[in-house]
Amino acid sequence: MGLLDEQSQKLSNIASQLIKTAKLDSSTIAPRHELLVLSDVVDETIQPLDRQQSEARLRVSYPAEDKPVLADRKLMSNALGQIVDNAFKYSAPGTPITIKVELAGAEAMISVRNVGPMILPSDRERIFE
Repeated sequence: MGLLDEQSQKLSNIASQLIKTAKLDSSTIAPRHELLVLSDVVDETIQPLDRQQSEARLRVSYPAEDKPVLADRKLMSNALGQIVDNAFKYSAPGTPITIKVELAGAEAMISVRNVGPMILPSDRERIFE
C-alpha cells in the first residue's frame, strides 16, 4: 500500500470515528438488545486492525466457557475499538496491549490494558466528555 493510500485510509478512519462519536453525543441512538458472545465482539473489533502492528503487540484471552450477554453489538464494538485504538496511540512503542474477557457469575467484563503514561486523576472525570 502506498503512502497516499495509507494516509487516505487513516483520514477515512478518523472521519468515521468522528461521525460515530457525534451520533453517540446526539442521544439519537437507541441501543439494540441482542444476545451476543463477547469473544466474538472482540474478534470482530480487532480483525480490521493493521495485522503487522496488532499481531506483534496484542494479547487476547477468553474464558474457557463463554456465556452470551445482552448488549448492543455495534455500540460494544465501537466503544472497544476506540479504547483499543487509544491503547495503541498512547502506549509505549513495542509494549503489549492485553484484551481480556472475564466472566464472574452473572457479570461479564472486557478489559484493555497497556503500558504507557497514566491519566492524571484530575483528568479522569473528563475522559468521556
